[in-house]
Amino acid sequence: MQYALLFIPVVFSAGAQILVKWAAQFEIKTVNWFIFIGLSMASYVAAFVLYSFTVRQFPINIASPVNTIAVMVIVFLAGYLMGEAVSARQLLGIVFGLIAIVLIVIK
Repeated sequence: MQYALLFIPVVFSAGAQILVKWAAQFEIKTVNWFIFIGLSMASYVAAFVLYSFTVRQFPINIASPVNTIAVMVIVFLAGYLMGEAVSARQLLGIVFGLIAIVLIVIK
């Protein structure tokens, strides 16, 4: 259960980046653009606050790399689901990222 705390801020941080991507589909300063940018900002704030709780429970040398790598993986997968091209090199990088997370959190 404690390790779930590592990934809660990740969801909000990755969500913020995905919301920015969605906002980019709209003209700047339109209502929809402001909605998605506002949601993105709120998601970043939530990620920051939740991450501050995470670093109280885990050493920074675990919390920081897991947070960074997991966000990259989620955003990459979201890009793929949005129809963005994926190269073999990018896929290999994601696999290495996942392996890194496992190596960092196992005891």
